[in-house]
Amino acid sequence: MGLFNLFHAKGLPSGVSIAELRPRGDSYVRIDGRDYTLRAWSPGGFSISPYSGGLVAGQIATVRFVVHDYHDRDGALRVEDRVRIESIDEAGLRARWWHLPERKKVEIAKYFALKAAARG
Repeated sequence: MGLFNLFHAKGLPSGVSIAELRPRGDSYVRIDGRDYTLRAWSPGGFSISPYSGGLVAGQIATVRFVVHDYHDRDGALRVEDRVRIESIDEAGLRARWWHLPERKKVEIAKYFALKAAARG
């Protein structure tokens, strides 16, 4: 499955991802000035938990996404852009990137591939 399918996997239920990584460090998503723990992420989106805020499913939000593993020689991945909220429930919030510029898609995909290979 190519990168295009990772970003445009419309046939999957909102709670299911093709492949996700769980961060091993100080990783978070900042929404409306508040930091939430990043539970899992993929090139297409992420999940945070717990979430207690004013967002609703279907809403577009601006976030700051930071993945930083402990003792990481590769450095942190930082992306500030928009997401579409897929779901909010007792498991937390799940979101997908919304119209990312191509350079950011490539940056996220490269970082994800690097981390997935290291854990492989």
